[in-house]
Amino acid sequence: MLGAGAMVMQQLTGINLITYDLPTCLAERTDALYRYYAPYIFIESVGFSQRLSSLMSGFLSLFYWISTLIPIFIIDRVGRRPLLLTGLAGMASGMFILTGTTSVVAFTPGIVATVALFWYDFWFGVGWIPGPWLLTAEYAPLVTRSQSAAFSTSATWIFTFLVAEITPVAISSIGYKTYIIFGVLNVFFIPIIYFFYPETRGKSLEQIDLLFSGPKVLLDLPESEMIKLQERGIEAVLEKNQMGKPGVKMLPESVHVESV
Repeated sequence: MLGAGAMVMQQLTGINLITYDLPTCLAERTDALYRYYAPYIFIESVGFSQRLSSLMSGFLSLFYWISTLIPIFIIDRVGRRPLLLTGLAGMASGMFILTGTTSVVAFTPGIVATVALFWYDFWFGVGWIPGPWLLTAEYAPLVTRSQSAAFSTSATWIFTFLVAEITPVAISSIGYKTYIIFGVLNVFFIPIIYFFYPETRGKSLEQIDLLFSGPKVLLDLPESEMIKLQERGIEAVLEKNQMGKPGVKMLPESVHVESV
C-alpha cells in the first residue's frame, strides 16, 4: 500500500497540470484545455507569440528530461526520503508562486511564472520521477513483488486520468486558484513521507523486509542494528527447523561440546 500511495501522490503533486499534452494545447488557442497548461502562461502572462511559446514549451520539456538524469547519480548517496521531501517543498513553492504570478496579466509576473514552471519541473524530475517507482519495488515483499508493482502502476494511471479530467473543470470554475489546491497537496504529503515512508538507501531487499517485520514500520535502522535483526531472524529459522525434526533435541546454551 505504501508503494501504491507513493504513485498516487506522484500524480496529485500536479505534474500533469503543467506538462501534459503540450502540443495539443498549442494547436488551438481557443480550446478550453489550452488555458491550464504551460503555453497559457507563456502567451497570456509573458506575452510570447505562439511560435515562441511552442519553443519555450520544448525547452521546458527538455529541461524536465535533463532533471530526471540527476537522481541517477545521487539517489543512492542522498537517499529516497530526502529527495522526496525536498521535491515536495520545491514543488509546493512553485505552485504557490504560480498562483500569485498568474493571477495578473503582466510581463514581470509572467517571467517569474516561467521560472516557477522550470523550478517545479526540476524538483519533480529530481525527487518524484525516480522515488515512487523505486519504493514500489523495494517495499513490496519478495513473494508479492510483481502483484504490488501491477497494483501501483494501475494506481498511477488511474490518478493520471483523474487529474486530466478534473483539471479543466477546476480551471473553468476557479482559474488560477487551481494551483493553490496542488500547492496544498504538496505540503500535505510532506508529513506523510516523513512519518510513514522508511529509508531504503544502502539496504538489500531482505534488510528492507526487516523494516516491516515488527509491530510498526521502522523508518530507518543503523547498520549494526540491521545485522542484529538479521542474525535473530536466522537463529529463529534454524531453531524452528530443528525443533520440527523428530529425534532432534536442542542443547541448552550452557552446554559446551568439545571436539575430541
